[in-house]
Amino acid sequence: MTGILKIPYSLLFPFYKRTSFHRSVIDEVADEELKKAFSHCREITRHFAKTFYLATRFLPNEKQRGIFAIYGLCRYLDNLVDDCEDLVNQKAISVHEIEDRLNHWADCLERTYKGHACNDLILTAFADVLNRYHIPIEYPLLLMEGVKMDLVKDRYANFDEVYDYSYKVASVVGLMTSEVFGYSDESAIPHAID
Repeated sequence: MTGILKIPYSLLFPFYKRTSFHRSVIDEVADEELKKAFSHCREITRHFAKTFYLATRFLPNEKQRGIFAIYGLCRYLDNLVDDCEDLVNQKAISVHEIEDRLNHWADCLERTYKGHACNDLILTAFADVLNRYHIPIEYPLLLMEGVKMDLVKDRYANFDEVYDYSYKVASVVGLMTSEVFGYSDESAIPHAID
């Protein structure tokens, strides 16, 4: 058994992808558009968060899909700002244009919460998650506020400012995922925030 653990993940993954254990997470979804959406979110998670992705494999399939959709949403929003920061510094795009993109996403997100379809794979998967779990819209909107802070602020004057930023870009992720993981007591919420 220890010999298998020494084989790099990149060599094992092509074989693992063929297993029913891996395929069932998406294959059990009946709707083809949802399959495509969850596959897209799973690939985002696998690409950007390898350890986190591997940890999700221990969850039931429905919860894995929920986590993939949430991660896909969070990663997209973070990348939207991070990928554009260099362009802003090079004057190739303005902060206003990035804010417009974030505002467009906020509109799409609000439509998704109201049950209207948006032509986006991440929001398609996220809409399905919203049908199963109670994730208040305030959480992804706070995340948007947090990533937007990266455009205008790179120094924090005190702990309260750092906490506010951390709450928006990290704690709300814990709060969203805790709805998918599930909890039996409200005392779990402060742990999700921490």
